[in-house]
Amino acid sequence: MTDDFDGMKTVSRRKAGEDVLRDAAILQRTLNRLRGAALVPRGLYRFSSHEEADAWMTRQIAATHAAVSAAPAGAARGRGRNGGGSE
Repeated sequence: MTDDFDGMKTVSRRKAGEDVLRDAAILQRTLNRLRGAALVPRGLYRFSSHEEADAWMTRQIAATHAAVSAAPAGAARGRGRNGGGSE
């Protein structure tokens, strides 16, 4: 421990000297890959009731799931062989 933390208890599982920025970058890349396609299209939606909004949301999530499941690996997320959007 350093002198700055005398008398303080440190609670952590990380070992001293680990590369925290590298670990954060790996985590961010993983999250970006897992996130993939959005569940619903972007935009502003207005509904007359919560029930109507819930029904619409359920349909959108089901449609997105069906499209992602039916598409070849990587295609639904906009990642082709070159890692870019469209090829």
